[in-house]
Amino acid sequence: QFRLDILNFTNMFNSDWGRAWSFVSTSPLVPRPALADGRPVFRMRNIGDQLIARSFQRNTNVTDVWRIQLGARYTFN
Repeated sequence: QFRLDILNFTNMFNSDWGRAWSFVSTSPLVPRPALADGRPVFRMRNIGDQLIARSFQRNTNVTDVWRIQLGARYTFN
């Protein structure tokens, strides 16, 4: 028996389809010491030398592109 599987099929037609997104940071705010009146203070987290500009980014992974898988099986009685 032979088998042919196409994984992430829609990505063959449009490179933006079937791609995943991930968080840039799961904790974008960094707590700072509270003010004298007890109000909390936070600052934005830096990534490198820049502040976070967006919440999500595109993944670059093998699962983000289409691929073909070929299988073969021989069955004994």
